[in-house]
This record gives sequence, structure tokens and C-alpha cells, in this order.
Amino acid sequence: MSLSSAASCDSREGVIVRVSCVALPLKDRKYTIRELQLEELPLLVGLWKSIGFMISTDLIESMWKCDKAGMLAAVAEDGEVIGSCCSPFVGEGMAKLCLHGTQLCYRNQGLGTELATRAMEHIGDANAYTLCIPEHEHIYLNKYQFNVSPRIFQILGPAVPRLAGVINQLPGVRVLDSERGVRELLMDYDTEIVGFNRTALMDRMLKEKNTMLRIALREDNQIGGYGLIGDGVHGAAIVRHLSADSIEIAELLLGRLFRDFPSVASRGVWAVGCIQSYESHSFFKKFNLKSIHEMKLLRRRGVDNDLSRVYVFY
Repeated sequence: MSLSSAASCDSREGVIVRVSCVALPLKDRKYTIRELQLEELPLLVGLWKSIGFMISTDLIESMWKCDKAGMLAAVAEDGEVIGSCCSPFVGEGMAKLCLHGTQLCYRNQGLGTELATRAMEHIGDANAYTLCIPEHEHIYLNKYQFNVSPRIFQILGPAVPRLAGVINQLPGVRVLDSERGVRELLMDYDTEIVGFNRTALMDRMLKEKNTMLRIALREDNQIGGYGLIGDGVHGAAIVRHLSADSIEIAELLLGRLFRDFPSVASRGVWAVGCIQSYESHSFFKKFNLKSIHEMKLLRRRGVDNDLSRVYVFY
């Protein structure tokens, strides 16, 4: 997701907060825009944690392992990360533009534009996508030729989900807790859903120590959906992905993720829900997940995929 406004969503309270810093004016501060090293990733996480943005440390590391040249940040002489705009390639010919923002005291001074320019140079002519708040879509539409997806996305949470009455089993569907024996089927299913092959990123996400996978396997031994959930830096968990062939399978998977992931019951959960219809709106409401902000999915070029089966996209 891209978020570069002075206000951002605080993942502890679900409110808009403002983060300030006391520092030298940007014109007096020496910095370099460059790719981050592995040991510097906690500094990037720290920047976005201070902003109040829901973020997964594990996902940042997985993206770095996919394409460290795309993990760009403005690093001051003292080593502080004062801004970032990341554009790692997360699939074949597809980059993810994300983590675009700066410390509040350096906003509206050209640093965000400088970072975005470098990130887009890394992408070149390849396809790319980003999630951003509506107030910022003009940045990517006008200057970088992105196009808006008609799908509506909303930030949901944070909330401790309600599980009473949620589907716990379905005839002809088994829920698996790992990809063992179905890895290739899972990768093919993911490619069909998102519209590009992101096996390299998926392989890394499946190895994350703080991330949980649940797969719905139909009686014909075909994938019927899958979901990922992981830790967030503010304590609440983050649903990283949820796709399913039916809303019933989606409910089964999401309920299983919420029941099985330890921190959900005590710390709550975030998600970026794809609101396709009144039915999907009611789906999230059933879990007590309420919208606090709209998001827009932007892509440079369209892809051949089926967003109607996507319930959560991060």
C-alpha cells in the first residue's frame, strides 16, 4: 500500500493520527536514496510503525529477498531512514509499488517525488500495481500512467473478530495447514487469482516464521481457496491474502485463520477487504470487521485475473 499523507491509520486504535518529528530542514540534511541492506530493514519498519501504518515485518523481508534493488529508502548520514518508496518485483514482470512516504517534517518538500521517481526507474517499462488512499491516486494516474481498478477495497479493523455462527466445516472440503503435497496446485491457483506468476514471493512467504497458511482442498483434490495471516508491528494480526471459489469457502478459511492464529483473540486483526458487492460487505460484517478507510487498486496495465474470487488483498 502507498500512504504518504500527514495523517495515517493507527493500527492500535483505528483512528487517524499525526506523527511529527523534530529535525533539520530537508535542504540542510544530507541523505542518499539507495537500496536497503538486510540489517537496515528494521529501520524501514520503524519509520512505518511511527507513522502508524499497518505493516508486516515478515512481508518486508520476503520482498527484500525477492528483489532487494527495489527496496529503496532515503537514508540520512546518521543512518536514519527518513522516507521510502519501494518497488520490488514480486512476480514475473510485475512490481509492487509500496511504502511510499516520508517523516511528517519532510513532506511536501520534494522528497516523496524524488523517491517515487527512483522507484519507477527501477520498474522501467514493466507492469506494476499499488494500493493507495483515494486522495493520492492522482499522483500515480497523472505522472506514472497507472489506471484505477473498478474494484473497491477497504481497510477493515482493527477488531477482535466475532466467530459465533461462522462456518466451521463444509461437505467435500478439507482445510490443510500446509502446502505439502499441493504446492504446485497452490502456485497455479495463486497465479490464476492474481493474474501473474509470483511463485518466488509465495515461496518466501510460506517460509515466514510468523505467518500461517490455510488451504481449502475440494474432494476432487483441487484447490478451492487459501488464506494467509501474519503478525503486524502494532500487535494486531494482518490478513495477508484470502481468495476462494465461493463465499462459503472464504468464510470457512477466514474463520479457521482467526481461530488458529494465536494473537487474533487478544490483539485483534486488520485486513484490506475487496468489497465486490453487498454480499461481500455482509461477509466482513459477520466477522465484526468494519471499514475505516477506502483504498484504490491501481495498475499500469490490466492483467488476466479474476478479482471476484479475491476477498483480502495486501
